[in-house]
Amino acid sequence: MQLILIRHGKSDLEFTNDDERELTQRGRMQVERLANWLRQYELNDPFVWHSDKLRAFQTAEVIREKAGWYCQLLPMEELRPDANIETIVEKIRNVDRDLIVISHMPMLSDITSALLGNGPDKVFWEFGTSGALIMQREGFRDWIVQGFVRPSMLKSKAD
Repeated sequence: MQLILIRHGKSDLEFTNDDERELTQRGRMQVERLANWLRQYELNDPFVWHSDKLRAFQTAEVIREKAGWYCQLLPMEELRPDANIETIVEKIRNVDRDLIVISHMPMLSDITSALLGNGPDKVFWEFGTSGALIMQREGFRDWIVQGFVRPSMLKSKAD
């Protein structure tokens, strides 16, 4: 099973309601660049879980379209930045197929630390906007980090 953890794209800070913050044009371009790079992972009908905040949903839509994955998007309150980490980690451990998780900080750092056996808040993993961590599960609870990427590491078609 492959697990790809993605932080939402850069979003507009001018909204008074945090749940309704939209991706900026730059954020959408960063997510497109990431999605084009992620195409190399030929995932078979992955699950796509995303926070129920608008910017995470918009990120999920762009990833699905540009990476060419045929999958349903599932909004989850458990992926909000202030949600209980144990609940979502247990759900991830019980998935038996490829999974893409789109969320926020510090949730993504906490998920990563918990899955790698460090426990939440033990190691800080820095996910910039549109950053992605790719992991492979070996057995039931053992995870191997396969890669980490940020949009600045990827060339655009204009480069």
